[in-house]
Order: sequence, then structure tokens, then C-alpha cells
Amino acid sequence: MLKTNFENSQRILEGLTKQKETTEIQLGRAETLVVGLADEAKRWSETVKVLQVDEINLVGNMILAAGYVSYVGPFTSKYRNILLKRWMKFAMTKGIPFSSDFSVEKVLGDPVLLREWNI
Repeated sequence: MLKTNFENSQRILEGLTKQKETTEIQLGRAETLVVGLADEAKRWSETVKVLQVDEINLVGNMILAAGYVSYVGPFTSKYRNILLKRWMKFAMTKGIPFSSDFSVEKVLGDPVLLREWNI
């Protein structure tokens, strides 16, 4: 009877040991996930701030980009830049908000595609 109780206790111990190991592995994975999500939360909060500013500047950025795409195609790059600077001054005088670092590439371009072109 003692031998049977001992064997049963050993099996229970083995089961609990396996369960402990599994739980430790899951705990390690959960910790990794939580740390990753904390980093992601930081990135998302920074992205939200950028998007809030972009929302304010959206109308002005689109007006400048639409004018640039529509009108400056046949001109040289020097004259294009002059026109864009004039339009930016005009937008400022009219109180139309736009990004201080406005460029058509940033507004209309896909960063991944632009990176591929540069490569």
C-alpha cells in the first residue's frame, strides 16, 4: 500500500513538474509579449501625435499638392520650387495650415516605394 501511494505521488509529482515547466515557458512568452506591446504602445502614441498634427494640416497639404501636380509639370525644378514657395506664402497669408516641412513626396508618396526607387 505504501509502495502504491509512493508511485501515485511520484506520478503526481511528474505531472506537476511538467505543468510547472509549461507554465514557466508560457510566463516567459507572456512577458516577451507584454514588453513588445509596451514598446508598440509607445510607438502608437507617437503616431497618434503625428496624425493629429497631420489632420490639422491636411487641407493645406492637399491644396499645395494638388496645385503642384496640376500646374508645375512642364516647368523646370527651379521654377517649380519658386511656385511652391509662393503658394506657401499665399497659404500662410490666408491662414491655411500646412506642414512646415511640406513636400509633394511626403504628402503623396509611398515611403516604401520611394525607398525602392532610391535603392
